[in-house]
Amino acid sequence: MQGEVEVRLKGEVDLESDTEETLSTGDGEVDNFLNLVKNTVTLIFGPAFVGKTTLALSLSLGEVRRGSKVLYLDSEGGVFVRRVKEMSEARGIGKSTLIRCFKLLRLYELKEVLEMLDYALKYKFDLIVVDSLSRPFLKELHAPTSEELRRKYELLSSEVYFEIADFLREGQDRGVSLILISEIKLPARSREGFFYLMPLPFPQLSTIAKNAVGLFMKDGRRFMYLERHAIQPSIYERPTLLEFTITKEGVKYLGLAEISKERIYRQVPIL
Repeated sequence: MQGEVEVRLKGEVDLESDTEETLSTGDGEVDNFLNLVKNTVTLIFGPAFVGKTTLALSLSLGEVRRGSKVLYLDSEGGVFVRRVKEMSEARGIGKSTLIRCFKLLRLYELKEVLEMLDYALKYKFDLIVVDSLSRPFLKELHAPTSEELRRKYELLSSEVYFEIADFLREGQDRGVSLILISEIKLPARSREGFFYLMPLPFPQLSTIAKNAVGLFMKDGRRFMYLERHAIQPSIYERPTLLEFTITKEGVKYLGLAEISKERIYRQVPIL
């Protein structure tokens, strides 16, 4: 009917829209495997020195190359300017573009990190990376008894969860993406011939992430897998690993490896 006005309810999503974009690492095969839709929360986790920061930087610079604004919060002092410049130059990102679109902050206190989420909204960043959440979080956990430690952990988890949830309430309406990085400890023993599925860090808090990407090394080879995913099967339904290496540009695809579902096992974390 001519002149008819379409009325939408508050919060209504346009189901006719099919313009969902994905984050890019700069490697098409890795992007196809991850398929990380923008406007979601992604958790990248794994032991130390497996490539978590390189993956996050690859995704960040992939967005910078598109002209998006990235806020990278380094809470461990593990992101080096030389490495950022090396990856940028290898991708053909000019110095002026990098300075305009990529802001790197070193913040070591949990309160400071969380406060920057509001800053990211105010100054209209498209992607925020927290590298890592685990270091400043664990710094807050000091208690004389195990019972007090558990109580403090639950309280802090809830506090951080709601801080991030408040950020997402406004951020997702604007199409903002959030990447959280967390280090975990692997068990001293694992079953021979089985694939050990690493437990998610901070089980209560990590439920806010729609995507969870696990990284690990085996015999000097780097792998990643989808522990959970917003729009495609996870490792439970499609037991596939992606092998990758690290180059000047960032992460680079090497191949896929299928594993048997019967060979997967996991341990339930205490906390």
